[in-house]
Amino acid sequence: MKNSQIREPVAGTDLAWPRRLVGVVMVCVLLLAFSCESRMAENMVSDEQSVFEGFELVITPAETEPDVEAGEGEFGGFLRFPTGNVWIPDPVIGFDPDSRMLYSEIYNGLTKIVDSDSNPVQSDLAQSFQIEDGGKTFTFLLRPDLKFSDGSPLTASDVKWSWERALRPSTGSDRAFEVLGAINGAVSVAQGEDLKLTGVKVVDERRLIVGLNEPRPDFLALLADPVASVLKRENVESWKADWARFWNGDPEYIHTWNDVLPVGTGPFRLAKFVAVTGPCILERNEHYFGRPAYLDAVEFVGDHEHDSYGRHSHEGIFEDELIDLMPRESAGFKGKFGRFEASPVTAFLVFNTGLHPYDDVEFRRALVTSVDVAAFDFEDISINWEVTPASRIVPPGVTQFERSVTTPHFDPDAAAEYLSNSPYRASQTRLEFYTLLDGLFEREIKQLETQWREALGLNGVMYLSPDPHTYQVMKNEGSIATLGFLHAVEYPDPYAVLRVFDETFGAGNSSPEARVVERMLHEATTEPDLVARLEKYAMVEKYILDEGMALPLYWGAQPSSFQIQPWVHGFEMPRYGGSWFADVWFDDTAPKRELPLP
Repeated sequence: MKNSQIREPVAGTDLAWPRRLVGVVMVCVLLLAFSCESRMAENMVSDEQSVFEGFELVITPAETEPDVEAGEGEFGGFLRFPTGNVWIPDPVIGFDPDSRMLYSEIYNGLTKIVDSDSNPVQSDLAQSFQIEDGGKTFTFLLRPDLKFSDGSPLTASDVKWSWERALRPSTGSDRAFEVLGAINGAVSVAQGEDLKLTGVKVVDERRLIVGLNEPRPDFLALLADPVASVLKRENVESWKADWARFWNGDPEYIHTWNDVLPVGTGPFRLAKFVAVTGPCILERNEHYFGRPAYLDAVEFVGDHEHDSYGRHSHEGIFEDELIDLMPRESAGFKGKFGRFEASPVTAFLVFNTGLHPYDDVEFRRALVTSVDVAAFDFEDISINWEVTPASRIVPPGVTQFERSVTTPHFDPDAAAEYLSNSPYRASQTRLEFYTLLDGLFEREIKQLETQWREALGLNGVMYLSPDPHTYQVMKNEGSIATLGFLHAVEYPDPYAVLRVFDETFGAGNSSPEARVVERMLHEATTEPDLVARLEKYAMVEKYILDEGMALPLYWGAQPSSFQIQPWVHGFEMPRYGGSWFADVWFDDTAPKRELPLP
């Protein structure tokens, strides 16, 4: 994986980082807004509240010690958890869902995400914070006596170094600038011109001041991303990781790590790790600042077979097809069944308004209004999730406060009129579409081609695989449109979806429509009032749809059925990230296992 080209900030625009459109389950958060003009010394915002115009955020202290005798949990037990391949234990580099699950157990940032409609962003390593200078200056106070999992102290200097390391091009992160790019000096670090973040000042061991180049109401939310995790410098610099070899699939390197395992601050510490094949074993972190995890250890295993589950060799099954094959009672025990639904997903086409034929609004509108998404065969699309036809880009449930947006709809007569007013003739035009993952949305494109041919007489559609067209898209070359598909909305705010229009075709798209959207998004992301910000996002979405810049296809959710062994308690699958296992405990019917450690 290589760094994308960095966009220089320009007057009236937001910093943006070209990124993967296919996101992963991962950490998602509600963008927040803040305004505060008090001094740090004796007026530090308390753990109880931080009031910002139009919104209130509660910053909670560390969890208290559990009352084991009252039945809240019992310590002990070795859980074996079925996962896919855990590729890499570096939160700045890894992006696959299973690796991100690992990060939630062994790392922390200054903030965290919880599954709460009223208070999704809460404190993690930060005990409290203060916002000054109209939302451009954040002062963080770390929790006292923080330690890494090896017992060494964590200080504010570790936070600063971790962010600098994430931004450096030599690290190879494709998300660091998106998360940390608003900090003063981030552009210079990301471009390799400087090693230090000038916008971060370490006051003492527990305090640091962060200056932004402009107000960013989402800054606390972004700091919950794994990329902003705090790492130990001496530990990281001892890693013998060669990412070029890793991403090139060196067969001798990809299954190994090194003798020095990463350390973090989470409820578990990494005890053993071999990429892809395993084992990947976690043990309770005795230096964790919160309530200690109940379990002694967790092992990620690749064994998903139902017969192994029946022999009690691991604790869960999560593939729907395997569960369907299993009786709900087998091998003399009853499993616990549940259903988990991840954050919303949305699929839509994005047209490159800077290049023909998508540079003509009449042609774009003809494409949009000639498609009847309700007539799609949803049994023949690229994902097997539960989906519904989309009437707009931002899926429902992204925010507490939904804003109605009147959108263009299927209208064959209007489509014919739009096309008659366009300088482009459909019969002479072949459309090109691209996605970042080879084969994704190929079925959707075929259905679109059928409708466009019947309604408009379109010549045809060409589906382009990622390589070598990735470079063309990022450089704004060729008449290529893309499918802006987000695997999951990364935090419950419209910008988690609409930022695609800041980033899809890079800085090269200088069309008037792209400039308008860029300006409108900048105004929305820097708006301090929550209600006003949501109204501005609704205006952005309406403009995009009115101008035919995008074609919504469908909304969906990634449901997952699972069965958990009956001795497992406290298991919940976090919707937006966070620890899976810190609250899990076993009763005395659990099998006794020996840890497979040296």
